Amino acid sequence: MTMTKLAVRLLVLAMLVVFSPLQAQEIVGKRVALVVGIGAYERPVNVLRNPPNDARAMAGKLEKLGFEVIVAIDQDYRGMIDVLRRFDRALQGADAGLFYYSGHGMEYRGRNLLFPTDAVLETEGDVGIALIDMEQVQQVMETAVDTRLLFLDACRDNPEARRFRSSLASNRSAGVGFGLARMDAAVGTYIAYATAPGEVADDGAGDHSPFTAAMLTHLDEPGLEVGQLMRKVRNSVLEATNDSQVPWDHSSLRGAPFILNQSPAIEDQPSPPTLPTLPPASAPLPADILWTALEGSNQADEWRYFAETFPGDPRARIAVLRANVLAAATPTKPAPPPAEISVAALPQGASDRAEAAAPGPGSKEDALGLSRV
Repeated sequence: MTMTKLAVRLLVLAMLVVFSPLQAQEIVGKRVALVVGIGAYERPVNVLRNPPNDARAMAGKLEKLGFEVIVAIDQDYRGMIDVLRRFDRALQGADAGLFYYSGHGMEYRGRNLLFPTDAVLETEGDVGIALIDMEQVQQVMETAVDTRLLFLDACRDNPEARRFRSSLASNRSAGVGFGLARMDAAVGTYIAYATAPGEVADDGAGDHSPFTAAMLTHLDEPGLEVGQLMRKVRNSVLEATNDSQVPWDHSSLRGAPFILNQSPAIEDQPSPPTLPTLPPASAPLPADILWTALEGSNQADEWRYFAETFPGDPRARIAVLRANVLAAATPTKPAPPPAEISVAALPQGASDRAEAAAPGPGSKEDALGLSRV
C-alpha cells in the first residue's frame, strides 16, 4: 500500500504534540531572571575563581527553561546598580522573577550584603555605600512580581569581611557575620542559601561551587517543585562536602507549586525544535502512534497494514474487522465492455481479407443441409 495519506496523518499528529520554547513560555508565563557572578575583585586576596563560571552556566540553564535572563559578570558598584535598574524594568508585567548571586557576601547587623568588584571596607560607613544590600534586590522584586525566587551562593570565606571585622572595636565587631543571615521576605518569596545561616560555603575545587554544581544537575529534571529541587540539591551538596555544608531554604510561596523545569529533559546544547522523522513505509511504526493516526481512516488497506505490522497487538483483530467492513462497503466497478474493432481500423489489406472470410448469404443454409429456392 502507499503510505502517503498515513504519513500526512502522522505529520499532523507530530505537529500537535511538539511545542517550541516560545509556546512553552506562553504556557508558564513570562519569567525573568537576573544572574550575577563576581570573582574578579580588585584586591587580589578577595579573588574567587568559580563565580563567573557559576553565573554563565546558570544563565544558560535558565534560558533553556524559558526565562528571560540578564547576566552580570564581575560588575563594580555602579554596574550593579545599573543592572538592578534593568532588572526592575524587565520585571514589569512578568509572572515571576528570579535572582541568582555567586560571589562574596557578608552579614552586618542582620543585613545581608553583596560585594561588587570594587568593594573596600575601610570604615563602617563603607558598608552602606560600597556594598549592595539584599533589601534593595528584594524591594525591586516585591514591587514588580508576585512570585519571587532568590538563590544566594554568597557564603564563601571572605577575607575582606575578616579584615573589616578585625578593624572594628570589640563591642562592634560582633555585628559582622562570616556567612549570611536568614532574611525576612514578603509573602510569595522563596529564598535558598548555599549553606545554613551564619556558616561558610565552599568555593569548590572544580569549575563550579558544590551548591551551583548541584543546582545545574537537578535543574535538568523536569517537573520538580522548587522545594523538591532544593531537597535534591541539599543531598548532593552534603555528599560532595562530606556533610560539612548544608544548603538552607525557606518559602512563603502561595498558589500552585512553582516548577522551574516544565519541559522535557534539557540537552547540553540548544537546538531548534524538529518534528520526528517519519519511518519509511516498509519499517514498522510504533503501534500507538499508528493507531492514533488511523482514527477516522476509511481505507481498508491502511487498517490491514496495522494488523500485518502488529499481529500481536490486541487491536489487530479490530483492524482486520474494520478493513473487512470497509472493503465490503466499497462498490465493485463493472468490467468495461470489450473494445470494438472497426474495419477502418484494420491494417491495409486486412479489410478485403476480413470480407472474404465473412460468411456469405447462404452459408448458414449450406451448413444445415438446406438448399435455397
